[in-house]
Amino acid sequence: MIVAAPNTYYNSVNFTAGYQWDDEGRMTSLQYPTVSTPNLGTVNMPIAAMQYHVNGRLTGMTMDDRNGQGPQPFASTSYYATGQLNTLSWGGYTDVQQLDAAHHPVGSGRPQHDVQLLGDAE
Repeated sequence: MIVAAPNTYYNSVNFTAGYQWDDEGRMTSLQYPTVSTPNLGTVNMPIAAMQYHVNGRLTGMTMDDRNGQGPQPFASTSYYATGQLNTLSWGGYTDVQQLDAAHHPVGSGRPQHDVQLLGDAE
């Protein structure tokens, strides 16, 4: 699916974004909006690709900055055997979701970040 803003007399900036989903409804690709203006030309934005575990959980994401180096690892996740999210890593950071003996979330290993890790609801 391509989403584009029309270029009109009052709007001389075009934004075009692309999205792809697999046959199970999971987003597999996101092309961030490419910006096109009469004065600045076209600015190509990155393309993100998502990878999923056989059970359908997100396991990783790559980012292609379109600089000739191809897709590079950007984010990854791991899960406990019970299915809850264990770690979320991105940009040099890793957040760890800790579980109590009953496998309920008890907090993040990096409280200084304003990131909420959501596990499976029980």
